[in-house]
Amino acid sequence: HSDRGSQYRSFLYSDLLADYNITVSMSGAGCPGDNAVVESFFSHLKTEWFYNDTFDTEQEFLEKLQTYLTFYNNERFQSRLQNLSPVDYRLKMAGN
Repeated sequence: HSDRGSQYRSFLYSDLLADYNITVSMSGAGCPGDNAVVESFFSHLKTEWFYNDTFDTEQEFLEKLQTYLTFYNNERFQSRLQNLSPVDYRLKMAGN
Protein backbone atom coordinates (compact mmCIF):
# COMPACT_ATOMS: atom_id res chain seq x y z
CA HIS A 1 0.00 0.00 0.00
CA SER A 2 1.37 3.43 -0.87
CA ASP A 3 0.39 7.04 -1.17
CA ARG A 4 -0.31 8.47 -4.61
CA GLY A 5 3.23 9.76 -5.21
CA SER A 6 4.22 10.14 -8.84
CA GLN A 7 6.89 7.43 -8.52
CA TYR A 8 4.15 4.92 -7.65
CA ARG A 9 1.96 5.94 -10.58
CA SER A 10 4.67 5.74 -13.25
CA PHE A 11 4.36 3.28 -16.11
CA LEU A 12 7.79 1.80 -15.34
CA TYR A 13 6.81 1.07 -11.73
CA SER A 14 3.40 -0.30 -12.76
CA ASP A 15 5.02 -2.56 -15.36
CA LEU A 16 7.55 -3.85 -12.82
CA LEU A 17 4.78 -4.71 -10.36
CA ALA A 18 2.84 -6.46 -13.12
CA ASP A 19 5.94 -8.51 -14.04
CA TYR A 20 5.93 -9.92 -10.50
CA ASN A 21 2.13 -10.27 -10.26
CA ILE A 22 1.96 -7.64 -7.50
CA THR A 23 -1.38 -5.89 -7.05
CA VAL A 24 -1.23 -2.13 -6.68
CA SER A 25 -2.87 -0.63 -3.61
CA MET A 26 -2.94 3.15 -3.15
CA SER A 27 -4.65 5.58 -0.84
CA GLY A 28 -7.67 7.26 -2.33
CA ALA A 29 -7.20 10.77 -3.66
CA GLY A 30 -7.46 13.19 -0.77
CA CYS A 31 -7.42 10.38 1.84
CA PRO A 32 -3.93 10.46 3.38
CA GLY A 33 -5.16 8.62 6.48
CA ASP A 34 -5.75 5.42 4.48
CA ASN A 35 -2.17 4.38 5.19
CA ALA A 36 -1.85 5.63 8.79
CA VAL A 37 -1.65 2.23 10.51
CA VAL A 38 1.08 0.96 8.18
CA GLU A 39 2.98 4.26 8.40
CA SER A 40 2.87 4.05 12.21
CA PHE A 41 4.12 0.46 12.24
CA PHE A 42 7.05 1.18 9.93
CA SER A 43 7.95 4.25 11.96
CA HIS A 44 8.27 2.04 15.06
CA LEU A 45 10.13 -0.65 13.13
CA LYS A 46 12.72 1.85 11.93
CA THR A 47 13.21 3.83 15.14
CA GLU A 48 13.06 0.93 17.61
CA TRP A 49 15.06 -1.58 15.62
CA PHE A 50 16.44 -0.86 12.14
CA TYR A 51 18.33 2.37 12.91
CA ASN A 52 19.80 0.84 16.09
CA ASP A 53 21.17 -2.39 14.66
CA THR A 54 23.66 -3.63 12.08
CA PHE A 55 23.49 -6.56 9.70
CA ASP A 56 26.39 -8.35 8.06
CA THR A 57 24.32 -10.66 5.87
CA GLU A 58 20.85 -10.88 4.44
CA GLN A 59 20.23 -13.93 6.62
CA GLU A 60 21.19 -11.99 9.74
CA PHE A 61 18.86 -9.17 8.70
CA LEU A 62 15.97 -11.60 8.21
CA GLU A 63 16.58 -13.33 11.55
CA LYS A 64 16.72 -10.03 13.43
CA LEU A 65 13.63 -8.81 11.61
CA GLN A 66 11.75 -11.94 12.69
CA THR A 67 12.89 -11.38 16.27
CA TYR A 68 11.61 -7.80 16.20
CA LEU A 69 8.28 -8.81 14.64
CA THR A 70 7.81 -11.48 17.32
CA PHE A 71 8.56 -8.88 20.01
CA TYR A 72 6.26 -6.29 18.41
CA ASN A 73 3.32 -8.67 18.13
CA ASN A 74 3.70 -10.53 21.42
CA GLU A 75 5.48 -8.31 23.93
CA ARG A 76 5.29 -4.65 22.91
CA PHE A 77 2.42 -3.05 24.80
CA GLN A 78 0.50 -0.29 23.05
CA SER A 79 -1.63 2.33 24.76
CA ARG A 80 -4.11 2.34 21.88
CA LEU A 81 -4.64 -1.39 22.54
CA GLN A 82 -5.48 -0.97 26.23
CA ASN A 83 -1.79 -1.46 27.12
CA LEU A 84 -1.80 -4.94 25.63
CA SER A 85 0.35 -6.45 22.90
CA PRO A 86 -1.36 -6.85 19.51
CA VAL A 87 -1.72 -10.61 20.05
CA ASP A 88 -3.15 -10.22 23.56
CA TYR A 89 -5.53 -7.50 22.37
CA ARG A 90 -6.79 -9.68 19.52
CA LEU A 91 -7.33 -12.58 21.92
CA LYS A 92 -9.20 -10.33 24.35
CA MET A 93 -11.44 -8.99 21.59
CA ALA A 94 -12.10 -12.54 20.39
CA GLY A 95 -13.19 -13.51 23.90
CA ASN A 96 -10.28 -15.87 24.59
